[in-house]
Amino acid sequence: MAVEIQEIKESLITIRDRGIRSRFITEITNDNISYCKELITLVNEFRHLDGIKGNFYVNETDYLAPTTFHDKGKPASEVIYSNIKELVEHQHYVFDTLWNKSIPAEEKIREIEDGITPEFVGTFLDPFEVQRVIVKILKSAKDEILLPLVQPMHFVAKNA
Repeated sequence: MAVEIQEIKESLITIRDRGIRSRFITEITNDNISYCKELITLVNEFRHLDGIKGNFYVNETDYLAPTTFHDKGKPASEVIYSNIKELVEHQHYVFDTLWNKSIPAEEKIREIEDGITPEFVGTFLDPFEVQRVIVKILKSAKDEILLPLVQPMHFVAKNA
């Protein structure tokens, strides 16, 4: 939306030229990569986060969140606005939390363009998901698989 709506695009250029710091987070995909490349030129910092949905705007004193999706090239028809200090501070916290989990946009764009599978570290708690991942790893091996097997400990109960 930021590059599709001329007034928003011009506002981003104006705040950039005035030296005001702007940070954006979105999910960068093959479908929106051209928009993201343009947005990189309009803002100070731009990052990627898988699966992020919805949007909001927050500055030092104001919070705004569209309540509806916008039509291509048009802003949302309804928004929530607040200047309540506690709500603005909370939204800053939410943004900073998302920011800390995101990666630089340039890195994600390079992954997409070069066909690189992104790195992943996660914890699986569902035994069926654990089994699925193990089978996937076993099937995808090309040269070698290393399996350190730890012997289970046996406890013998002694009669007292």
